[in-house]
Amino acid sequence: DWKGGQTVDVQVVQDKQSHPLCVPLSAPHPANDGYYVLVPQEESTVLGTQLTAVKVPVTVKAQDDTLAAIEGPLSTKDNVITGGNKAVQPGDKVRVNAS
Repeated sequence: DWKGGQTVDVQVVQDKQSHPLCVPLSAPHPANDGYYVLVPQEESTVLGTQLTAVKVPVTVKAQDDTLAAIEGPLSTKDNVITGGNKAVQPGDKVRVNAS
């Protein structure tokens, strides 16, 4: 039994899971049924091939100050839209700038 003012040693054990899909915190967007990210998807139009922002539902499994670990129908090779010179909405035409 412990008494008020007594000193005790405590060990905090954190869950050290590996998360293969981590994105900047700016990528996941809240929705009524969870979260989604936007991915650029090629689309054939009369103007040729263009990229369109497509909504992909995800689950945010963990996050820290800069990254969110997500799960969903994505692979580590998929591009995720994290920002732009204006707010991007599903269905918007986008251009990918290599950085």
